[in-house]
Amino acid sequence: AASGGGGGGGGGGGAADGELGASGLHSVMQKLVGNATADSELSFEYMLKPRAEREKIGLGALDMKELPFQVQIRYTNLRGDVCMRVMSQYRATTKEKSVAERAAKVEMLMTHNMQQSGFMAGEGDYTTAQVNNRAYSKLMRRCAQTEEDKGKVGVWQHNAGLLDNELRNAQLHNTEEATSRLSFGTKAGRKAARSKNDTLSHAIYKSKATSAKKMSSLW
Repeated sequence: AASGGGGGGGGGGGAADGELGASGLHSVMQKLVGNATADSELSFEYMLKPRAEREKIGLGALDMKELPFQVQIRYTNLRGDVCMRVMSQYRATTKEKSVAERAAKVEMLMTHNMQQSGFMAGEGDYTTAQVNNRAYSKLMRRCAQTEEDKGKVGVWQHNAGLLDNELRNAQLHNTEEATSRLSFGTKAGRKAARSKNDTLSHAIYKSKATSAKKMSSLW
């Protein structure tokens, strides 16, 4: 299990499902990871609390130069010992979007997006997964500062395109089937139908299992 916290009024949002609770100045996300390997990666999104909420805890006029983060990882090693690893960092903040984009790690954004879209598609939310890929496409083009970064974005576009094509094909098939089976119009119906579509299932699994280490072999 992993717990991540941000202070200074920051609200955490998981890249996958998690439990979010806030107490005072801290926001905490708890995530049960399950089995992990050297390739396993987990990322999350966060944002500032609305001003009205910050004012309640005395942080209405927020002008912090950095925000504190801490990750606590509880795990069982191969010997059966229950261990905990704690990592703490302060991350610089900026109000300038262009500054943040220039400092962004393209490979981290790629991995986060592929996992996020994979989970969306896995839940049967095909349209949201496609929209998510398109939104990240614009973001990553702005973040790519070097020719190497642009090459990485090209690899991501190829992989995202493969998933997008499979989702589009599934939607077309579901539309044809919907005239006789209305359940295909629901998320549950799409998840059930995917059990018969090995190509789409493989594309979604591959997207959810993406890591920067795995993708690095492609550039």
